[in-house]
Amino acid sequence: MKCNNCGAKMQPGEKFCPVCGQQAENQVENEKEQLGALPNHVKKPKKSSGFKIGIAIALIAVLALGTVAGAKVIGMIKKAGMSPAEYYQYVETKNRDSGEKLILGYYDKFRESFAGDSYAKEIKMKIEASNTAKSLLSLTGLDITNVKNLELNLLTGKEGKAYSNQMKLRGNGSDLLTFNTYMDWKDKKAYYQIPELSQSYLDISDILSSEKTAEVDQEGGSLDGAEADSSVEDLNIALAGTFLPLYDLDSILVETDDIKEIYERYTDLLIKSANNVKKSEGGCEAEGVSQKADQYSVTLEDKEVTTLAKKFVETLESDQTIKEIVENMGQDTYQEYTDRLERELDSIEGTQAGEIEAVMDVQVDSKDRIIGRKITLTWKDGSEQEERIIDMRCPRDGDDFGLTFSVEADGEEILSLHGRGTEKLGIVNGEFTLDTNGSLNLTDNSLLSAGKLLIVTMEDYDLSKYAEGKMSGTITYSTEAVASLANYFLKIEGGGDMKESSGKITILAGKEPFVTVHVTMNSDVELGTTKPSKSDTVYDLNDSGDMAAYQSEMDILELLEDVQEKLEIDFSDFFRILWKNML
Repeated sequence: MKCNNCGAKMQPGEKFCPVCGQQAENQVENEKEQLGALPNHVKKPKKSSGFKIGIAIALIAVLALGTVAGAKVIGMIKKAGMSPAEYYQYVETKNRDSGEKLILGYYDKFRESFAGDSYAKEIKMKIEASNTAKSLLSLTGLDITNVKNLELNLLTGKEGKAYSNQMKLRGNGSDLLTFNTYMDWKDKKAYYQIPELSQSYLDISDILSSEKTAEVDQEGGSLDGAEADSSVEDLNIALAGTFLPLYDLDSILVETDDIKEIYERYTDLLIKSANNVKKSEGGCEAEGVSQKADQYSVTLEDKEVTTLAKKFVETLESDQTIKEIVENMGQDTYQEYTDRLERELDSIEGTQAGEIEAVMDVQVDSKDRIIGRKITLTWKDGSEQEERIIDMRCPRDGDDFGLTFSVEADGEEILSLHGRGTEKLGIVNGEFTLDTNGSLNLTDNSLLSAGKLLIVTMEDYDLSKYAEGKMSGTITYSTEAVASLANYFLKIEGGGDMKESSGKITILAGKEPFVTVHVTMNSDVELGTTKPSKSDTVYDLNDSGDMAAYQSEMDILELLEDVQEKLEIDFSDFFRILWKNML
């Protein structure tokens, strides 16, 4: 007997071919006959639809698992075919893109909320002081016992190139003082009004002139009190320095795509320069949390460092995107920027004493995440040697993570950020401390005390939707390096997005609230315009006659009396003490 499928010889009685496994034809016929010979009361087995569904589900599961497993296998094969330098560059780019997506996503939502032809926002701040804070303030001669709260409300809006702002100070539920400003960058018109002092407006358009803007750029938007006088010119510059940063946000906020392009261009320069890379086994540990990791050591010798620095500056010189951004800040700023690049390039191309070496050790976990980075810069000149080390580590163990960031100079740790916490589904809890050794300058003549410069505690801080412009949670700041602030805490809590959010800022003395600020922001508002109408009186800030007429309309004493009545306070003792100290 032969197999009907492959022709192999089969022994009598064999049910399956020993070569191909095909069922013998006579065996199939026998089974059919047996099924057909069943008594009538015995039903033939039916094919089950449930069985078919089960088979389908099983096939889908196998395919799904196969896809995941296949992707992992492909990833492993891909990595195995890479040199250490190629894999390192791949990991750096992957981590760069991941962080870029998170940060630029948030920035884009922020920019979106101010960009466009029109917007309107309302920001309210309600300030409440504890009895302790009121008692301390009374030592200055200002008794605010009857002041329940103070409010600062800001309405800001834009239509085309025209910006309207209304800032209102309120107390005990009553309006105290209002500042209305209007600036039209297209028509170069600007106005200012304090209705509680005068219903008239001041024309301050001069601050929008190109000459005045350049003067503000040169002065840095501020005046030296010792040199400033009461001239109209100085007042113009002061007003420009105060209000210009609040307007024309389109020119201040850089396009998201431009930031992305710049960031990727210069990080690519650094990443692709890493050719001398060695791989070794290792791990990453921080604050008692450890994680397995491979270490990739990147080394740049002296000539490689010089070549990279030169290429970096040359790229900056030809970077039109950055040039346009800097040029938008003013011609003086642009000129200073281009001059600085020329000096840097001359310095790199000139003769350099000593040799410099840069070594970067990067720890990478099994998911291609960079969890540690140590940068060592060594400068040698004969027998002299200087070394700078920046060490960053953030290993994970399940939901737990440890964090360290330190800066060392010649074997001495200058500052260190360290702590540990948990992160689950984007929600972070933990405590982190920034230590200093006391060598950092607080001002030109004052050093910070060694110890805990800043202690940061995060509670239920939700970063899961950060790229969508949303955040919530609580952060508390404190310090032990400044003795006078050791018992005080700054607690910030709240949440929301770019359209609507609310929060609370509290200064705690020990565990008790000292001063509390309630903050809300809402974009679903209508401001209208703060531009004076044709029937309003407008005085020219540059006209002495107009200014005399404006001053004659103002009654500051009446305003002070109104504020005293609404807040139930007496300013007389405060001004008496102030005048005495001035004398």
